[in-house]
Amino acid sequence: MGWEMPKGESVLEGPGVREASFWESIDGKRVKCNLCFRRCVIEPSAYGACGVRYNSNGKLYTLVYGILTAANPDPCLLYTSDAADELDGVDLGCRRII
Repeated sequence: MGWEMPKGESVLEGPGVREASFWESIDGKRVKCNLCFRRCVIEPSAYGACGVRYNSNGKLYTLVYGILTAANPDPCLLYTSDAADELDGVDLGCRRII
């Protein structure tokens, strides 16, 4: 017995739930997600291949809106004296912007 992704309306109670962008209704029940190259056709009460888009009664929802998934320090900032204070103080060439 493994872990199963939740189904039903309880899926829509999470903190990052919002109606998705980049989708279209196919027949009032199924939806087509146009966010990535897969172009998933998602049945009612089912997830897209990504596992973060859910079809609820013919409307597509994202379950991770506004939730940080990765944070990486900019390696250029390691060479500045006050990197902690100015996270946007370096240009694309790793040069400090005053």
